Amino acid sequence: ERMLRTLDEVTSIESPFEIHVGAAHGSVFAGDLGARTRRVYTVMGDTVNLAARLASAAEPGQILVTEEFDDVHIFETTALEAISLKGKSKPVIPYLLGGPIEAADGGVESDLLPLIGRAAELETLTNLVKEAADGSGSIVTVVGAAGLGKTRLLQEVRTEAADTRVIVANCEPYESNTAYFAIGQLVRNALGVHREDEDPPGKLTEILVNADPELAPWVPLVARVAGISMDPTPEVAALDAKFQETKTAEVIGDAMAATLDGTVIAFIDGAQWIDDASQSLLDHMVPTISAQPWVVVESSRVAPEDEDAQTLTLDPLGDEATTALAVAALGDE
Repeated sequence: ERMLRTLDEVTSIESPFEIHVGAAHGSVFAGDLGARTRRVYTVMGDTVNLAARLASAAEPGQILVTEEFDDVHIFETTALEAISLKGKSKPVIPYLLGGPIEAADGGVESDLLPLIGRAAELETLTNLVKEAADGSGSIVTVVGAAGLGKTRLLQEVRTEAADTRVIVANCEPYESNTAYFAIGQLVRNALGVHREDEDPPGKLTEILVNADPELAPWVPLVARVAGISMDPTPEVAALDAKFQETKTAEVIGDAMAATLDGTVIAFIDGAQWIDDASQSLLDHMVPTISAQPWVVVESSRVAPEDEDAQTLTLDPLGDEATTALAVAALGDE
C-alpha cells in the first residue's frame, strides 16, 4: 500500500519529465552482481521484467499495475484491454491505478480487527480529546515496538471521535533529513493548500490574509514550513536568523488558530523518523497547543528524548488478549 501511495504521489507532482510507471507483484532475485572489482546491488526476474514492460506501455502520468497486489482494492482502478508483452505467452490485463478510495472521515476504507487489550490506552487518548474540546490541548507520544498496535489504536481514537477533524502526517526514514517534512504535511492538510495546486503561494496568501490580515507579512514563513516556494516579504527578509525558529513557531500557531475551527486531532505516524526541524517546531509550539482545542498524537517506536514529554507506552498483549485477537483474525477458518 505504501509503495502504491508513493507512486500515486510522485505522478501527481508537476514535473518537466514524462513519468511512466509500471508495478508488478511477485518474487525477484536480489543480490550483488558483476565482476569482483565492480559489483552492484540489483533485482532481476520475471516480476521485474513485467513491471518494466508495463511502464513502457503506460501513458505519461499513468500507473499500470497487475491484479496481484493485495492492497490494490483500496485504490480506484480501471481494467484496460489485455496487451501482449514481450516474454509473456499470454496477454496481460493491466489495471490503471487511480487515487486511494477515501472513507467519509478522511481515512481509507478497510476491514479492521477489533481493538483488544487496549481499553486503558484508548480511554487515556479519548480523555485527551475531551480535554482539548474544553480548551486544554496536549502533545502525547504513543510508544511501542513495531506490530504492537499503535496504528490500530489511533484508528479507534478516530472512530471514537467521529465528529472531530483529523489531520495526518506520515514520517518516512528517507525523509528524516528533509526539514519540515512531517509538520509541512499537517500545515498543508490543515489549510487545504497543496503543492500541486495551480497557484500554491497565492492560495496560501488568500487563506491566511482572509483569516487574519496581520499574518500577511509572515506568509512566507508558513510557506517554507509547508514546502511551498515563495519570495520573502521585507519583514521576513529583515528577520534575524536567530529569531526565525521562534517567529516561525509563533506564526504557524497563529495561522492554525485563525483557520481551524473546533477540536482537531493531529496524528504523526512513524515519529521515530520525524525530521529535527519538525520536532523542534512542535517543541516551540507546546504553549500554543496547550491553549488550543488540539491534540497532537505522535506514534513512535522509540520514546522521546525529552524526559518531560507526555508518553503512552504500549506493552505486549497478555496471553488471553493475544488468543482473542488471533481468534478474531482467523474468523471461521
